[in-house]
Order: sequence, then structure tokens, then C-alpha cells
Amino acid sequence: MKPNKPHTPTPWTAKTLKYKALIQGGVYNTDSHSIAVVDSCPDDAAFIVRAVNAHEELLAACKAARTYLNLDDAGPELDFQLSQAIAKAESK
Repeated sequence: MKPNKPHTPTPWTAKTLKYKALIQGGVYNTDSHSIAVVDSCPDDAAFIVRAVNAHEELLAACKAARTYLNLDDAGPELDFQLSQAIAKAESK
């Protein structure tokens, strides 16, 4: 098994690709190199880009909220939700 390579640095961008009757969504890095082509629809490519570009900031915000909130007042449900979101975002 090969060691894991880090993912392509963000930010990513989305573009609509049109080839004859086919419309796809393309995902690109900052150097305009193709990362992925999404066959289902261009909106899916845009959604992927928004999620990827927001990932690190949202993960940091969840961790900070979990650390600084008084979870006794917020309740176990918020602690559970934050823990689940953090675990999902950190899964490799």
C-alpha cells in the first residue's frame, strides 16, 4: 500500500464544461489543473467545491465551539452533534 498523499491544496473552483450535448461540472485547483469531472451535473461540482473549501474552517469552528462552550448548559445533544461532525470531518 502506498503512503497517503495530501489532497490538492484549496481553494478549488468549479466550472461548467460543455461537450456537444453533454454538460459536466469540472473541479479545478488554483493553477486551473483538473482535479475531477462530475458527470451528474455542474451543480454537484459547485457543491463539492463549496464543501472542500469550507472544510478546514468549519472543522476548526466545531472544535472551538466544543472547547469553549459550557456543554453542561448546552446539553449533551450539542456535545454529541459536535463530536459526530468532528469525527466525520476527520475521518480519512
